[in-house]
Amino acid sequence: MILLAIDMDPGLLGLTCSYVLSVCDYVQWAMRQMLMHNMQMASTARIQTYTQLEQEAALSLPSDKELVQKQSWPAKGEVIFHNVHMKYRKNMDHVLKGLTFSVKAGEKIGCVGR
Repeated sequence: MILLAIDMDPGLLGLTCSYVLSVCDYVQWAMRQMLMHNMQMASTARIQTYTQLEQEAALSLPSDKELVQKQSWPAKGEVIFHNVHMKYRKNMDHVLKGLTFSVKAGEKIGCVGR
C-alpha cells in the first residue's frame, strides 16, 4: 500500500507508519493478556480439582492407640531382606536379583537409584 502511493502526503505516510507500529504493540498486549488469562484459569481449575478430592484418612486411628496402650506393637523393629527378586512389571526382567540385607532397629539407610 505504501509503495504504490507515490504522491501521498508525507504527514499521512508518517501517521500510517505510526499506526502500524502501534497495532503491533496492541497485538502483543492482547496475546499477553490471553496467555495470562489462560494461566490464571489453569490455576483456578487446579484449585477446583483439589477441592473435589476425597478426604484422606486420619493420621492416627483409635485402633492405633489401642495397639500402643496394650503394648502389642513392637517398640523396636528390624527389617530383613533375604534373596529378594523384584521387577517393575510382570513382563519385564528382574531389576533386583538375589538382594539380601538387614536393617537393625534405629539404623538410618539411604536408597540411591530408580
